[in-house]
Amino acid sequence: MAYAWIKLFISSIDNYEVEMLPDRMFKLFIQLQLVARKYNHDGLLEPVPDLACRLRTSEEEILDALRTMRETGLVAETPDGWLIVNFASEQAAMGGTDRVQQFRQRKQALKAD
Repeated sequence: MAYAWIKLFISSIDNYEVEMLPDRMFKLFIQLQLVARKYNHDGLLEPVPDLACRLRTSEEEILDALRTMRETGLVAETPDGWLIVNFASEQAAMGGTDRVQQFRQRKQALKAD
């Protein structure tokens, strides 16, 4: 299935690991999420040379960023390659019950304002 979007959670603004990334690395993290969705292997990223080419940067910059992100727990190095941690679960489809519950919570929040 081809995807045209990813979920970017509002809670990311409160994620210390994400917020402590330097600006360029934050941008790379978002780009890596987009690439992971396009690659469509549950958060597994393309090989580093392919990432560097796609993101128009050097392999060294990609590796430096991935290593820094690994230290913060945002990515992991696996035998299959680099993986964005929790990507598959965060991008999974939401069930109907969950959608209804969130809709009701938003509706209640609007009434409270």
